Amino acid sequence: MTNQITKRELSRDTARVLALVDQAGRVTVTERGVDRWDIASHHGTQANRLAGLPGYTPPAATPLPWPEDGIGPKRTTATAAKILDELRGDH
Repeated sequence: MTNQITKRELSRDTARVLALVDQAGRVTVTERGVDRWDIASHHGTQANRLAGLPGYTPPAATPLPWPEDGIGPKRTTATAAKILDELRGDH
């Protein structure tokens, strides 16, 4: 069920509308009978907020494992320290 309110209701009774948003999670504001805006609560996780958006694809329940050999060349601690020293430069 979609909670709809008019633009005028939002303007005249903002506190009641925000309480409805807290309760319902999302409210659609109409102007002259046409859906124009959605007001959504920021309670909950980002995934829950994104789930209501069009085009959202949730992450895989079982993601692919990282490759065993890693990505890129293997470096020793000494090599990494040398690279960091080069990056720091003389400044």
